[in-house]
Amino acid sequence: MKSALRMRHYCDFCKKSTGTKPSMAKHEKGCTANPGRVCRMCSFAGLAQQPMPVLQAAYAKGFKALEAACEGCPACMLATQRQHWVDVVYDSDTYNDGRDDERGEWDFKKAAKAWIEDHRPEPEYGYGCY
Repeated sequence: MKSALRMRHYCDFCKKSTGTKPSMAKHEKGCTANPGRVCRMCSFAGLAQQPMPVLQAAYAKGFKALEAACEGCPACMLATQRQHWVDVVYDSDTYNDGRDDERGEWDFKKAAKAWIEDHRPEPEYGYGCY
């Protein structure tokens, strides 16, 4: 029988854990529960990331205002939703933030996939590409 003790690294903001320190450092930098996060999706698209207090103020006005404030970035929208109600108790039955509309309930995975496809740069075919 072989036994091994392995080091685990845990995120300071959420419950994620990894086996390597560099991957956890990368995760913590962009974790949606981190108030000082750096959005990799905004940097991918070349957009300026809005500060979290600005996004939270927009989200207090509704989901449509949040979408406009972060230029539709799904990661910024998810981060704002995760951090918005940290210290506030609210009744989810009466609060309507505008996510449930004619498009249906907002889904991060679908929104992220569509957003990346819209913001992916066109491939440049130069000399030597066939």
